Amino acid sequence: MSFHAPLKSGAAFYGRRRVLRLRRGLNACVVLPSGILGPNDPAIGETTKVLIQIINGEMPAGINGSFNLCDVRDLADGAIRAADHGKAGECYILGNEEVNFRDFAKMVSDEAGVKEIKTFLPVGFANFIARILEKQAKRSGKRPLMTTFSVYNLARNNDFDSTKAKNELGYHTRSYRDTIHDEIAWLRETGRIKGMPAAAAV
Repeated sequence: MSFHAPLKSGAAFYGRRRVLRLRRGLNACVVLPSGILGPNDPAIGETTKVLIQIINGEMPAGINGSFNLCDVRDLADGAIRAADHGKAGECYILGNEEVNFRDFAKMVSDEAGVKEIKTFLPVGFANFIARILEKQAKRSGKRPLMTTFSVYNLARNNDFDSTKAKNELGYHTRSYRDTIHDEIAWLRETGRIKGMPAAAAV
């Protein structure tokens, strides 16, 4: 049995502590994924929303921070491998290489054939702007373009080491370019990109 919770989350901390406390009698391990990216995301999670904003020209500026995003398909494969081959009481980080937002945004722009983001805000200034946007959103009832939590996720240490999962589970990750290519293709097929209705997708 494997337990799944995002890295640095409360669920991850308490879940891991419980599994380790019961490690002598419970055949379970803990899977800790980084951020998640990939096609077939009908709920439109945070990272998918970022892709859509970049492609649709709805993100006037980026942030000088970084991501660590594993492909959802690689995460699913890693979780199955953990359930089948993970050692009881052990924790496995399922992540990818760290990528800065500037490079990530350029990969998205290149793949989608849209204009690149030229302006990237320092983290401190971005956090200041995010607080203002959150207050405005609270009054209007609309979703803020940027949140302090999203700034935190870009500013924190995103250099996660998945060596243990690779060595013990055979975990592997595909490149960011491959994942971005597949997700943009899915966004086009489902009509979630401006000027590209589902019926016109190839």
